[in-house]
Amino acid sequence: MVFGGWVSDKLLKRAGSANLVRKLPMIAGLLGASTILSANYVASDGLVIAIMSVTFFSQGMRPALGRR
Repeated sequence: MVFGGWVSDKLLKRAGSANLVRKLPMIAGLLGASTILSANYVASDGLVIAIMSVTFFSQGMRPALGRR
């Protein structure tokens, strides 16, 4: 969540539009969280753990960026 807040601040300074800064990271977080679907089709345990790590990172980032 700290990383999400940092990214949100950087985007706000660069874009200047709070509306854009709220919507783009939300969409990116939701798309990142949807990678959990690919874990069903992978045979390697290590790759499943990597996919789940990306998913949970994206899921944790989404609310932090969306509430700013």
